[in-house]
Amino acid sequence: MKKEVRLAPSATEKQQVERLRQLLRFAQGDLAVEQFQALVGYVLPQALTAIPEHNRMTDARFDELRVWLRKGFEQIAGGDEFVISEPFCVAVTRDRFEYRSDDPMVRYRHAIVNILNAGYWRVARCERAERCGKLFVSVNGSLFCSQRCADAHRIWRRRHRIAETPVIDLKPMTPAQARKRRAQIVAEPPRRWTDPD
Repeated sequence: MKKEVRLAPSATEKQQVERLRQLLRFAQGDLAVEQFQALVGYVLPQALTAIPEHNRMTDARFDELRVWLRKGFEQIAGGDEFVISEPFCVAVTRDRFEYRSDDPMVRYRHAIVNILNAGYWRVARCERAERCGKLFVSVNGSLFCSQRCADAHRIWRRRHRIAETPVIDLKPMTPAQARKRRAQIVAEPPRRWTDPD
């Protein structure tokens, strides 16, 4: 059986993971609006051009976008569908990419779709659900959001396993019994391992 060779992630894959992490941080409220706009401008430069001044996004609309996106990430991590039924009309020619809608929310959602399309399968929930349950971007099949959660889960699992093992009731030996047992151990020939086949 051949061992599968896992190639190192490419620069493009690393960029996609970082963009998805930033998008998740925005949804969780950890990324400022200005940084989110920079992300959208980098992913889809046409999204932020030519937005009429009277139709700029307010903080309330950004909060609405955050809530919508957070619900979407929750659905993806839970294995449900995140349906994005946002119609956007775009006119594209060789030298022009123009949105037909003046609503900036449509443009932001279009950029979000582009980011999610590149790595939606990486969105996961931390397996340490009894304490953490945080959404994160999984890389190389990781199950935990941080090394701290992985260590804590490993320790919890070990303690849980120890608690399930039966306790052997050992009676204290007298000094004479201990000497006799030591003599038996020394006198026994070493056990040899035998192949069961």
